[in-house]
Amino acid sequence: MNFGLKRKYSKYNLNGRVFVVSVDGSDHSMAAFNIISENILTPEDKLYAVYIYNSRKDQDYNYRNKSQIIMEKYSERLSFMDPNQTCLITEDRDGSYHPLVQIEGIARLNKANYLLCGFYGMRGPVGDNMELSRGVNYLLRNCSEPFIIVKDEAIRNERINQQLNWLFVFDKYFQKPTSILDKFMPLVSVNTDYVLGLTMLPSYIVTCDVENEFRYAMEVNQVEKYDYVCEYYEKSPSTFINNLVNFGEIRFDFVVIFNSNYKQIVDFAFQENSQIILRANANICVWNQGTN
Repeated sequence: MNFGLKRKYSKYNLNGRVFVVSVDGSDHSMAAFNIISENILTPEDKLYAVYIYNSRKDQDYNYRNKSQIIMEKYSERLSFMDPNQTCLITEDRDGSYHPLVQIEGIARLNKANYLLCGFYGMRGPVGDNMELSRGVNYLLRNCSEPFIIVKDEAIRNERINQQLNWLFVFDKYFQKPTSILDKFMPLVSVNTDYVLGLTMLPSYIVTCDVENEFRYAMEVNQVEKYDYVCEYYEKSPSTFINNLVNFGEIRFDFVVIFNSNYKQIVDFAFQENSQIILRANANICVWNQGTN
């Protein structure tokens, strides 16, 4: 197993990070597992693969989504890893609003630093888009851990230098949007990855102090490849962000966004961030402000 020992992490890096990955029968779920186990996990970290099955409906699912098949697949993958570092947790669905309710509860119990789930896996074994909407809704309104929704199955594989491209979005509509640096810079390899800082300014804001803070963070952490841009918007920052990600020159692997659950702005945050999660062709990283 390659623990990424040649990668130099940012000074934000945490010792002994805990990753909780929601696993199921989807390719995106396997991609989430692979991103952590093959690209990010270090010998000091822990990885919990969590599978929520539904015993009442298991016989109705196709072969690929049957609980026994999924458990065997991830048990085999984990058998090649350090048993002191990894664990497969399985639970029967308890009737919650969405399986992610149970998974996030397990993440809290194990004091996870990050929660990962697959985009298509959030739709459930029958591909229900309403189930996907419920999963996105739950994460944005309730998840207390920084979370990553995995949508890209081919991350890093075709690149000779193993570079990941990160887009950090700082929307000045929110208070302290740069706090996403504290949460997700620990996953950035400062000697291989590329980081673009993008500040989105509402039209009524004249001055902005984000650039100096961003450049200082990059220099302190010795990030070798980074840029910064600033854009104004009238109503919908998500439109610009999605166009940049989907049609821009750079193929971004991760888009990092800030979400707020403060009462005054929760509806705006939910609407805009939902559009990015659903429409941007990249893995989406989110930090929720105001969750407990």
